[in-house]
Amino acid sequence: MTDGLSRRSKGLLVIVVVALLLPQFFTSSWDKAGLPIGLPRVNSGDEPHYLVLINSLVADGDFELENNYHSVHAGSEQAGLYFAGSALDHHTVWPEEGRRVGWEQRFLTDTNKWERAPDGTPVPAIRAGQPDKVPEHEYSSHWPGLAVLLAPVLYPMRGTTYLEPAALVCSWVATVLALACFVSLAGVFSRRSGTIVVAAALVFVGTPVWHYGRTLFTEPYLVACILGAYAALLRRGLPLLSGALVAIAILLKNPAVLFGLPLGIYLLGQRKWSQAARFALFPVVAVGVSLLLNDHTSGSSLEGAQVWQSHSFLTGARGVLFDQSHGIFPYAPILISALAGWPALLRRHRGPALSVAVSILLYGGLVATYYGWSGGYCFGPRHVVPLLPLLGLGLIPRLENPLPGIWPRIDIAILGVTSIVINLLGALPYWKFWGGHPLF
Repeated sequence: MTDGLSRRSKGLLVIVVVALLLPQFFTSSWDKAGLPIGLPRVNSGDEPHYLVLINSLVADGDFELENNYHSVHAGSEQAGLYFAGSALDHHTVWPEEGRRVGWEQRFLTDTNKWERAPDGTPVPAIRAGQPDKVPEHEYSSHWPGLAVLLAPVLYPMRGTTYLEPAALVCSWVATVLALACFVSLAGVFSRRSGTIVVAAALVFVGTPVWHYGRTLFTEPYLVACILGAYAALLRRGLPLLSGALVAIAILLKNPAVLFGLPLGIYLLGQRKWSQAARFALFPVVAVGVSLLLNDHTSGSSLEGAQVWQSHSFLTGARGVLFDQSHGIFPYAPILISALAGWPALLRRHRGPALSVAVSILLYGGLVATYYGWSGGYCFGPRHVVPLLPLLGLGLIPRLENPLPGIWPRIDIAILGVTSIVINLLGALPYWKFWGGHPLF
């Protein structure tokens, strides 16, 4: 996807790829060996729970996690090296008497109140007033797509301490693929390789995309799938491949279906009926698979592992855009310059640009109406990370048609340097600023 680039542009891309790799060498400051560098390990938040799900699939061949969490309590590394033997709460759900039950409803999440078995293994404590009933099966409260995607790659390392760092390296690979897809997609909006690569560099090291390329979250894979889907259709004219990538995104996170709608509408608007049918094939299958999984794990096809809880749109939108701990613009001010370029992008490339813009508004609007819009304990605006490269496409007209004056790209220079500094601090070392802005 990098064909047609100049030697200088390819050199800048290599620098970006190396920069994306650097966080892999930093391990947490609370590494048991006390070293600042080493094999990458998961840090916190949802990461260890995704790792438990991966281990269940590669070791047991199933999605039932009760034995895997008990293994973690007993000292295994199925949730990562740092969580071996810990009182890790369970991110699980199960159907019971026709209703969905979440682990936190039955058990105490305050692990300081857990008891210990004679061998020292922590034992989850049941909440007061809850039935003294241990679930027969526990299923992850996270979509299983990430585990399914990585299982073939990680299967040879099952049962070893190397599965965990290998999973994190896969996030870097996904981010590099996303970079290539961004370059390809940007070719729809510009023929200047220098402009495309500068925009790519600002987007991938000037936004939290850099940080998430080091994490075991779904976000780096969503970024790759969404950029790949848009590049495959709008640049390459490959509806079947585009639909397959959207389908993977849906299995990673069901709301990603909103990224596929504008592409389908784009094809229908051009009366490309056969291409629209080919595009829709895999996403329809992915939606069907998701409904079956919901029914199996939660007891209802329309009720997923994570319960939707609505939130004030205006409050959520302000937070998504401006919140000091989880807002887009405080963590990626370069996107202010990109936003200013979107009117020109829509004027010059109406169809493709409108498809991208609608996907940004749909997915961003959905996140703003979700009570967990902040993404929980994490770095910056986690839930909207897949939107950041799409927003960054607005840098292309700004780079090609600078403002009049002595320093025509002063805003891009100042905001770009600021963004790179913020995200450099957020990526090296990547664990340091979870839940707080590097500059504040």
